[in-house]
Formats: sequence, structure tokens, C-alpha cells
Amino acid sequence: MSGVMEKYEKIAAEEATQRTKRQAIRNMLELGLTKEQILKKYSEEDFNEAVEEGKTVMV
Repeated sequence: MSGVMEKYEKIAAEEATQRTKRQAIRNMLELGLTKEQILKKYSEEDFNEAVEEGKTVMV
């Protein structure tokens, strides 16, 4: 049973990390950083996910 719990804890930690990345990217955009500046630290995939998530949050 502990193996199952460890698996779900790992998944939850990964999801939390991704949410944190997307929030950081949206914060950078709000501060006026360009896509090129943000891509120095984050991947294009992270950037695109953050932008898409931001669109649904703002609607």
C-alpha cells in the first residue's frame, strides 16, 4: 500500500511544481517580461500552458 501512496504523492508534487511554474510565468508576463526573456528560464511548453491557463482564468 505504501507504494501506491508514494506514487500519488509523487504525482501531486509534480502537479504542484507545474502549477507553480505556470503561475510564475503569468506573473512575469504581468510584469512586462517578453516571451524571449521568459524562455531563458522556462520551456516553450511551460509558457504555452501558462498562457492558455491564464486565458481561462481571465474569462
